[in-house]
Amino acid sequence: LIRLAGASGRRPVRGKAGIPSTFRRPSLLPRLQVHAARLLSGEDVVLKVQKKGVQGSLKADLDLLYANARVLQLLGVVTAELSDVVATLRSAILEEIDFVLEAQRTEQFAEFLARSPELDGVVTVPKVYRAASASRLLTLERLYGVPLIDLESVRKYQPQPELALIVALNTWVSSVLTNEWFHADVHAGNLLVLTDGRVAFIDFGIVGAIPAATAEGMLDFVRSFPAGDMAGVGRALEKMGFTKELSEEQSAAFAKDIGEVIASIDSMTADIATTASAGAAASAIDETQLNRAVAAVARVAEG
Repeated sequence: LIRLAGASGRRPVRGKAGIPSTFRRPSLLPRLQVHAARLLSGEDVVLKVQKKGVQGSLKADLDLLYANARVLQLLGVVTAELSDVVATLRSAILEEIDFVLEAQRTEQFAEFLARSPELDGVVTVPKVYRAASASRLLTLERLYGVPLIDLESVRKYQPQPELALIVALNTWVSSVLTNEWFHADVHAGNLLVLTDGRVAFIDFGIVGAIPAATAEGMLDFVRSFPAGDMAGVGRALEKMGFTKELSEEQSAAFAKDIGEVIASIDSMTADIATTASAGAAASAIDETQLNRAVAAVARVAEG
């Protein structure tokens, strides 16, 4: 039961989507699936409404598409790759319209933020109102803000817009490395700067994930590279799958090759800077250094 604000005041309208009787004054615009509303308890919310039959018809279409891909594969017209692509697409689309799953992901991301004290009061996600949600209705806290790319509007709430961008980027990267999944649809509409200056992530219909070993390798790389620990860099690259599994002796040789690549690049960079400061052409690079760097890269590639 939803209470609409009509010309003659409030009137109850019974819906067919299992909509709980906790709303009043929603602005239900024709053909839109996202609406503003207010709970009877007073909280401003956003309603994501899915039309009846959408999941069933979409699933039927995707199943037919996958079946056709499989038939073409069996006939030898296409390779198995097409079936794999269609299967992945089918899974992603069905997940995107699964409001129960989206509610769960939104709450999980809130838990991820709660595990990061440095993000407290800096980054947020909308609260999920479970009691006011259903299979085809997702009720979320309404957040007031502006898209992150609208710099003029952002400056009203954050004097240094670049700081908001850095916060958003750091949060996203942290979620990639430490959370079981990450927001895979980060664009202007899904990143807001709120009126209180916080950054908000919204719309968790599409997410991505990387294997735990890869995430661990990425963290190791971030720690090892700035410290000049080439052995650590080598092990990190191995964890991420950039090379085959190596023996202890091979790992040591791999680390040495990586160190030579970095040293060669650093040497050329220093020479370019020196040449440029002397007023000469900045592109003047010692050919011996260049050959040495190329050879070092080749050894790493072979490893």
